[in-house]
Parts: sequence; structure tokens; C-alpha cells
Amino acid sequence: MIPTVPEEWREAFRVVPVFRRQVVGFQIAFALVAGALLPPGLAWLLGHLIRSTGDYAVSTYDLVGFFLTVKGLTFLVGSASAAAALLYLELTGLLLITSDADRPVRTLALLR
Repeated sequence: MIPTVPEEWREAFRVVPVFRRQVVGFQIAFALVAGALLPPGLAWLLGHLIRSTGDYAVSTYDLVGFFLTVKGLTFLVGSASAAAALLYLELTGLLLITSDADRPVRTLALLR
């Protein structure tokens, strides 16, 4: 027996070409913005936190020891929260783009 495709799926696949350009543009712009802000910001913060312990160069063993301190765990939780927030912002932007076909949303307006 061949499985049937629900009507909601058919409708979703019919609308994909309408939003394709906006979705691809938003994904590229969001990846550029997130890639330009998050990794350098986290690297700066991690470097600042490590220097606050009095060390300027650390080995792998020292880095693991640092992450087991309160500052290290706070950094890990904060960076995971920032990554999750970026993921939710990205999904929110995609939902806003595809929410209403009659009212187009601009990519730059979403990024602001």
C-alpha cells in the first residue's frame, strides 16, 4: 500500500517556491551576522575570563580545570544560552517570513 500525503503537506509544498528566495536570503544574512558576532564575542569573553585567573597561556588540562570552576561553568551556560537564543531568533524569522503570503516581510527588517 502506498502511503498518502496529507493535504496540509501538499499545501506546504505548493507554497515553498513562493518563499524560497526570502528564506534563502534570510538564512545567508542570518548566518553572516551570527557568524560575525557570536564566535569573536565568545572568544573575547573566554580570553578575558582566562586572563582574570592570572594565566595568559593554558594547556588543555588547564582549560578543562577552568571549565570546572564557577567562571568556566558560567561561561559554558551563557554561551549555550546565547547559541539557543540565536537558534530561536532564526526560527522566529523563518516563521515570520512564511506566516502570511499576502504580506511579504523584508529580510533586512527581520534582521533589525
